[in-house]
Amino acid sequence: HYCNWEWISSIPLYMDKAIKCGQVYHPLRNKISDKLFLKIRSRFGAINIPMQTTLKKILTYQKANQQWIVGFISDQGPKWNSIHYWLNFLHQDTPVFTGVERIAHRTKAVVFYMDVKRIKRGYYHGEFVPMTLDVESLEENELTGLYFKLLESKIKENPQYWLWTHKRWKRKRQDLNN
Repeated sequence: HYCNWEWISSIPLYMDKAIKCGQVYHPLRNKISDKLFLKIRSRFGAINIPMQTTLKKILTYQKANQQWIVGFISDQGPKWNSIHYWLNFLHQDTPVFTGVERIAHRTKAVVFYMDVKRIKRGYYHGEFVPMTLDVESLEENELTGLYFKLLESKIKENPQYWLWTHKRWKRKRQDLNN
């Protein structure tokens, strides 16, 4: 949730029409709000992929030999049953999602960090920064650590663009066993 992450849904405007572009989302409990956000996020041709079906969808694309780009937002705090890894993020012991890394390994994906910069009000620039071209050469959790280092450096450069309101550190390691 850095800069204007909703901008990611416009990527299909800049890609060859043959490439499937999507973003992972968490369905909202409120059906009216969910329908509205799905409409907004798909207006440029992006496919909304429910979080629980992400791997299945990507494997379907691969099986069909379909080129794909899928955007993930991984900076929220995972629920207790989804905590598989902790790292130091912004000087805090932080539980993090590892789903992107697990999916990347499973699909042998090339992984990029989308560096979004605000140019001026309503104008953004996104740059694909390669994280790895060979995910299999990385150690376990190395890709996750790299993502959080990139995100942390961007937050330190321009902290005003990171969404702080999602209670990033509400889970503590010492509470894990309680």
